[in-house]
Amino acid sequence: MTTQIKTLFQNARAYASSQGFEDKQFGTIEVVNNWNWWAGFKLSDFLTNVASYMRMGPMLGRERY
Repeated sequence: MTTQIKTLFQNARAYASSQGFEDKQFGTIEVVNNWNWWAGFKLSDFLTNVASYMRMGPMLGRERY
């Protein structure tokens, strides 16, 4: 999967270059494991920063099994 993601971004970078974008605008790509990404993120931080924007009514109102 890592190879596929890197290939996708290489192709996107090549296309952007062909459309006149400069290489310095792209930055770098690093594929990381989910644990590495979320390891320092506490549940309380998630609830404060992310969950406050979630609408629970529509989710709870749907009855699909």
